Amino acid sequence: MAAAIASESDRGQDEHRADGIPLLGSVTSWFVLSICLAAAKPAGAQTIALAEMTGRQLYAAACQSCHGADGRGASQAHVGFSDQLPDFTDCSYNSREAAQDWHAVVKHGGPVRGFSRRMPSFGGAFSSDEIGRVVDHVRSLCDDSSWPRGELNLPRATDTEKAFPEDETVVAGSYVNEPGARVATSTIIYEKRFGARNQWEIAVPLSMHESEQGWSGVHVGDVEVALKRALFHDGNVGYIISAGVEAILPTGDRHLGYGDGTLVYGGYLSAAQALPANFYLQVQGGAEFPAKTSRREKEGYARGVFGTTVFALGGRAISPMAEVVATRPFGVTDPVTTSDWIPQLQIALSRRQHILASFGVRLPITDRATRSREFVVYVLWDWFDGGLFTGW
Repeated sequence: MAAAIASESDRGQDEHRADGIPLLGSVTSWFVLSICLAAAKPAGAQTIALAEMTGRQLYAAACQSCHGADGRGASQAHVGFSDQLPDFTDCSYNSREAAQDWHAVVKHGGPVRGFSRRMPSFGGAFSSDEIGRVVDHVRSLCDDSSWPRGELNLPRATDTEKAFPEDETVVAGSYVNEPGARVATSTIIYEKRFGARNQWEIAVPLSMHESEQGWSGVHVGDVEVALKRALFHDGNVGYIISAGVEAILPTGDRHLGYGDGTLVYGGYLSAAQALPANFYLQVQGGAEFPAKTSRREKEGYARGVFGTTVFALGGRAISPMAEVVATRPFGVTDPVTTSDWIPQLQIALSRRQHILASFGVRLPITDRATRSREFVVYVLWDWFDGGLFTGW
């Protein structure tokens, strides 16, 4: 088992050995496993073939000496090294990553995800099926089913809100080259998970624009605060449904064009479905209601993204996505729907897959004659999985 687990699929890596993981890792894992099996075998007992062993028995033979019989981790005095071992019974830790992510670390060893080399590779000792049984046992050590499984933690799209509760910081930016004026915006988003199903969020937008007088200074727009809760989820079926409420505070300067000048509140539903072959679908629908309708219209919105994840560049996740978003005011005469589609690409920068970047372009579907394309980017730090300078 790994000293920590990160977002990395084992798909497509059967023939891959990450840089820095020597073949000796497989030999060592065979040696360690043989000693453990011999020590665990009672005198006069018949040897049990690996293929016949349960996940619990495989764990006892290969993992227990470091990770403890109960999965809480053996003491430093016992293991003889200072690396902190995880507590597999801690659901906040155990539930966050997909089974295939655990599989990758067990198979290829800690360095494949930027973890300690003390976590050996078991790919030469265990088959994929045997690794799967070990992983199933380890994940069963979290016995609280209210925690959504990591299989439901799908890549983040530009606009569509994820249904999975997260711990992350995102810096998102956009650039529009409007006729006669260029506009650059940046939004700093902080998301904090609490409990098994909940997340709170704050988003602070910053904007500047260029006119005939040059670029303006940086202005703070309307700050948004939100709460999200996962209502239903099933990791085996691959779906999750969440609900959220949000409030947009009038912190920007309306007269300079950096805010609406009114409190806006709203709510949404967000859902995701994992599909075969690493494809996925995420959708969101909601509505926003301004306190002063003279300054902003009531509006409903619908968003959806379809994508997949492949692995290259040393096993890093690469996720191409196609997103469609639409907004429509209501309670007004002759409402007009505004819609865009956003082709985008998310790439894992770190080997641990906790630092990600995305870039794409927002292309108008409606009113293309009067609306310009917008370049969109973000950098995401999933800080629960490690610091900014770890896992590379």
